[in-house]
Amino acid sequence: MPDVPVVVLSAGIRSDMDVEAVVKDSLLLAHQHMVSRFPQGRLVIAENGSHTTLLSYESELIVDSIKSILRH
Repeated sequence: MPDVPVVVLSAGIRSDMDVEAVVKDSLLLAHQHMVSRFPQGRLVIAENGSHTTLLSYESELIVDSIKSILRH
């Protein structure tokens, strides 16, 4: 993979996902695997965001993540 900054945002609240816990855990593992493939990869857990509220409740985290990429 290219040596570029990559940030993956993962929702910390998964209660709004209508799936079993094993699927939720698998999703986090998939995000960790994705990030590990990039030398500058970083996983950020949006503790107060869910799949449906990430954009509205964690907008500052999203903006900060974009700024961190632009600084590189």
